[in-house]
Amino acid sequence: MVHLKWPVGISIIQLSASVLAAVTAFTKSWGFIPDQSIYFGLTDLSPNTDDVINLLMAVLGIGLVVSLPCCILEFCAGLGCNILLCCVSGLMALLAFAAMIHGIVVLSNAIYFQYSWSFGLGWLTVIIAVASGVLSFFTREKETKETGIPAALPVQGATQQNIAVISENIGQSFP
Repeated sequence: MVHLKWPVGISIIQLSASVLAAVTAFTKSWGFIPDQSIYFGLTDLSPNTDDVINLLMAVLGIGLVVSLPCCILEFCAGLGCNILLCCVSGLMALLAFAAMIHGIVVLSNAIYFQYSWSFGLGWLTVIIAVASGVLSFFTREKETKETGIPAALPVQGATQQNIAVISENIGQSFP
């Protein structure tokens, strides 16, 4: 049985937030015009919503460029990426939040409509990105308390267990 480590799970959560950002940006169900029974997406209202689409694509890009390699490195080599994942989660949440607020402001001034399920996925993206940041921060704190060693970005493939053994040996050889 494979035991997944926290950074792998957090990376997977970040990747899911990235995919939701892409779905939010490109589906045709951001809003609904009840008088005409028409669904529309952000791409239908271009150029007014180009900034919103760009922000959501930045969330996707950051998730794929940072979270996927961190997931692979943690799973294959045991490298800890908690600090990086925490920072990336915060950035993803900030960008997704900015995109959603900008979309609300642009669209509420333009036409009368009701929000649809894709709009809800956009807010779910923000919540998932914040949750992955919180998980990353608290797992970092938990690892620090368990090992007594600050969870930092490791050097040359060192794991927390290797660092703990080395620090114990140093403490024993130098009184």
